[in-house]
Amino acid sequence: MRAHKEFARLNEATRDRWAGRGIHIDIEPYVNVGGYKTWRGANRSLSVDAVIQYRGTNVRGFDLKTGRLWSRSELYERIRRLRIPIQQIIP
Repeated sequence: MRAHKEFARLNEATRDRWAGRGIHIDIEPYVNVGGYKTWRGANRSLSVDAVIQYRGTNVRGFDLKTGRLWSRSELYERIRRLRIPIQQIIP
């Protein structure tokens, strides 16, 4: 859990540095089955740790893995919902 908090802190700091340049980091966004943003705990919602946006468009997702990697189907479901490539990061 500590690694995820540090990852979120670094993402927030980077987001603040890039503010006003068209680049935004959406930290731990949750999406529903249709791919629309929702809240944590919503029925069948999924998330990644960070999504990089450029001029309002999602371009890449990242998820820090401190346990097991997602299965192929778990990864593809997130890719399908977020409509972007997703990189799992192994520290």
